[in-house]
Amino acid sequence: MPRTMRTLALLTLPLLAAPALAASQPAPRPVPAPHFDVAQLWVPPPLPAPPPDTDTYAPQPEEAEEAPPTRSAREQVAEAGEAFVFALAAEVFLPPDSEVVPAAGAGAVQARPATFSGRPGPVIARRAVKLVGVRNLRRVVRHVPDDCSGLVRASYESAGIDLVGGGFRPGENAVTAIWRLARRQGALHRHTPHPGDLVFFRETYDRNRDGRRNDGLTHIGVVESVDPDGTVTFIHRASKGVTRSKLNPRQPRTFRTPRGETLNDYLRPASKRLRAYLTGELFVGYAAADRLR
Repeated sequence: MPRTMRTLALLTLPLLAAPALAASQPAPRPVPAPHFDVAQLWVPPPLPAPPPDTDTYAPQPEEAEEAPPTRSAREQVAEAGEAFVFALAAEVFLPPDSEVVPAAGAGAVQARPATFSGRPGPVIARRAVKLVGVRNLRRVVRHVPDDCSGLVRASYESAGIDLVGGGFRPGENAVTAIWRLARRQGALHRHTPHPGDLVFFRETYDRNRDGRRNDGLTHIGVVESVDPDGTVTFIHRASKGVTRSKLNPRQPRTFRTPRGETLNDYLRPASKRLRAYLTGELFVGYAAADRLR
């Protein structure tokens, strides 16, 4: 064979053998694509801000054209008694007093008198009356919150009484802390109140946001006066500021009399699930100012 032909055969031999060698080699494994877990990439939205500790709803007489149905005297007394027992029983589920923490702003009072002689009720009531019309309590008394508890604290400090000096239990609002103080000092009652007495209400707003009436004590005010028919005028911090409202525990489901006299103002406005509620329906009890010294 000529030398040139022999060289050409040597060069083409590997090219002819390449397909056979490639067929005998195992197929390469596919490289898996990167895996992303969508659940790991999703960040949940922040939780909504917790509801305020106290109620900020004002009476809404415009909702009162449709009066609630009348009930017998026995039913009214039973409902009032149930409300009072409810508030007392609620304390069973609260943490012990050993877990009480100091209240914010407690002990920071500088303008109140160190001692006070005489009945504190009239002094407290006059202080509350002077605050009627104030839209922001912080502009008048800076160390108290701008809510219903701040109004009663500012009023009682005029008589040298610190309503939250005993501190708070974990998760407890100011209204419940004041209720515990009143109960410990034997001040709670359901008789005819006197000017300066505290008045407590329950479930005036959906504090835990579950759409039910299971929120416990949520609102508080100061008694200003009592009419001969038992209608109580009290002062409290509502949505538009410090204002007056009416309460008549003897007729808790009556908004107005046939003569147009208001017996109970609306305290909890209507929602998608619940109707509006009157002060008499949400009333729990009083605390005597004379015993809170």
